Amino acid sequence: MKRAGIKVWVLTGDKIETAMNIGVSAGLLDNSMAQYIIEETDEQALRRRLEIVHFKITHPAISAQK
Repeated sequence: MKRAGIKVWVLTGDKIETAMNIGVSAGLLDNSMAQYIIEETDEQALRRRLEIVHFKITHPAISAQK
């Protein structure tokens, strides 16, 4: 999937470290990939964080300049 350019989201109720270890073990994540950790529990904060991540993913050239 990585070679095909497919973006992967790992969503879990586990600790962040556990989720990342599972992703690496499954071959879905590696250190060369952009990783966005979303920990917000408040709905408005979560929506804002997702908007920021979406912008960074869809506008990588602009995001890299900031």
